[in-house]
Amino acid sequence: MNGTGVPLGDVADGPEASSLGPDGTTETMEGSVAPDASDTSLSDATLPDGALRDGAAPDSSGHDASVPDGTPPDVLVVGSNDGSLDAPTCATATNGATCVVVPTGWSIVAFAGDRTQPCPADFSGGPNDVVEAPNAANACSCGACAVTSQPSCDQGTIGAAYGTSNGGGFGGFGSNGGAPATCTTAGAALALDPGGNCLPYPSPGGQGPNTFDAVEYTPPAPASGSCSSPGVGDPSQITYGAEERMCTAGVSLTQACSTGEPCGAAIDGDYMVCIMMPGAPVGCPAGSPFSTPHWVGGPANLACSDCGCAIGADTCSGTLDTFRDNTCQTMDTAFRVDGSCQSSFSAMNATSYTFVPDAVNASCTATGASSATNVALTSPATICCAQ
Repeated sequence: MNGTGVPLGDVADGPEASSLGPDGTTETMEGSVAPDASDTSLSDATLPDGALRDGAAPDSSGHDASVPDGTPPDVLVVGSNDGSLDAPTCATATNGATCVVVPTGWSIVAFAGDRTQPCPADFSGGPNDVVEAPNAANACSCGACAVTSQPSCDQGTIGAAYGTSNGGGFGGFGSNGGAPATCTTAGAALALDPGGNCLPYPSPGGQGPNTFDAVEYTPPAPASGSCSSPGVGDPSQITYGAEERMCTAGVSLTQACSTGEPCGAAIDGDYMVCIMMPGAPVGCPAGSPFSTPHWVGGPANLACSDCGCAIGADTCSGTLDTFRDNTCQTMDTAFRVDGSCQSSFSAMNATSYTFVPDAVNASCTATGASSATNVALTSPATICCAQ
């Protein structure tokens, strides 16, 4: 107050205000301007408690969630809880916290590409190290190849050729060292019977077998048979596009963010505030600022395709029993079916025969390669971030 009873700092109407000087004369106070009655702006320091910077009164939730078109967004992210224009009020948030509205079915998480950093204090639910974008290009190989069904020697025919023993004994040579038997006359092929039944012996080249005293039988080729080589997966060979850390919210933050109202979460380091939905990969909420998806989970499982497999087997050697009757009752001579020319000691008298193959010595070799047919992350989840 001055000597006139006018409070100091009050301003008079008009562009200039005056006050009494020390000598009692009136002085003009340069630079003091009275506020225009039409000017309703207020500085930040003069906002009444509870008022928002857009001039709107807070709603019953204690925040202004309006957007330019008047429609509340599905998910709202407003930088820091620093009183920015139209920022929702996060009652529980500290300065520097990110204020968000979490959509139904999602939960708030902290997410970082660095697994060495501890979780922020607001995310005390625990860290979960996750991966994304698995690549199993080198994780499958061919397993041991195994014969699953033996080739058979009861298909095709047995080749026959006839000749002379040249004085040789059984097997082509005699005890006197005679020349080996030669079989140069082609005969009719002998049919094979899967049941080992008695079959009539064909005449070799239009002549009866008794015209010759040496014979050569050529084994049939093995038929059918199968093998397998299962694909074998090695999960340690799976590589990942990213290895990250997800931190789940503590109890208080989880409760604050589960009501559909704004909630605030403080983060530090390289962490981002994101939202998460467990289960099979889904898209991020439409129109949400959380628009960058990360499909994450634990280390992947995989299935591998079977490899190709080639079966191999020795020729179908065996024993041909020849008989002097048409019903395979009177035995004549037993010959090896192995491609060698053998003396029959005397003129052949075969009119029927049966064939008994040896056991087939089969093997198999894996061919081609195995590839991953199903690569799936364990405990999958979708994380959506603003970047």
